[in-house]
Amino acid sequence: MRVPERAAVLRTVRALGPAPACAAVALLATVFFFFLHYVGNGIPYDLAQQRFKAEIEAGRPDEGQARGYKTDSEYCEISEAVLAGSRFHGRRAVHGTVMLRTFRRMPGADGRCHELAAAANGAEPALQTLKPRYWWGSKALHAIALRYFSVHEIREITRIATRAAHVLLAVSLLAFVPGTLPAAAPLLVLGAFSSGVEYWADVANGTPYLWTVLSAAVLAGLLRGRRSSGAFSGPVPVWCFAAGAVSSYLWLGDGHTFLAVTWIGLLVWFGGGAPGAAERTRRAAAC
Repeated sequence: MRVPERAAVLRTVRALGPAPACAAVALLATVFFFFLHYVGNGIPYDLAQQRFKAEIEAGRPDEGQARGYKTDSEYCEISEAVLAGSRFHGRRAVHGTVMLRTFRRMPGADGRCHELAAAANGAEPALQTLKPRYWWGSKALHAIALRYFSVHEIREITRIATRAAHVLLAVSLLAFVPGTLPAAAPLLVLGAFSSGVEYWADVANGTPYLWTVLSAAVLAGLLRGRRSSGAFSGPVPVWCFAAGAVSSYLWLGDGHTFLAVTWIGLLVWFGGGAPGAAERTRRAAAC
């Protein structure tokens, strides 16, 4: 390629900004998200039954449920989808990966977990399509984790990992974007000590909240050494797009997206290296 042609291509790429990279992320993420459901549905059915039966027989609700802060409906819904996906996987694996399955309500069912308890004890409730307005990403991750850990162990690991993620975020802020600390300190301290994570470290809420804190720590690292001049490009906006893609995969009507948007806006506004308030606002909004 001749030099003028190469220069024209480079100008075109710069004009497009992060759009090509974000398009690639969207494509790869979509394939990977379906792949995770495929892997999750491959959990042996008898192993999944054992995991849920053990948890039911232990009579050990998580802290948030025990204190009445939440019901067990989300846990039961995801757990039933894990079992239903495993049962359907052997018949039409690819179809079951795209159109997820759950249990149909049994006649005379008493309580939201009736089908889960019945299936864990050997019954075979009828299958139906899981409501498709969510990605149900936590279901895929839960099914994969159940190959190696019990339900209770997954809950404890999520709680510990969330605490560790807050420590990592604090270190990342201090090391890479210390200018954000005055504004970020209240959010960091309240998130670590007063967010109620010990009551919400379940598969539906704990996983997306953990991802929010981890993605903010990575973003802080990517903002390291940002200069006040030049176009805002490179890995930062692409990472924000990727973090949002994962967030949508895990979202189940919960509020972690508000926290994720707050962290992105705060970090990019204070650490993005923009020369003025207007440009800071534009960059934060773009991310």
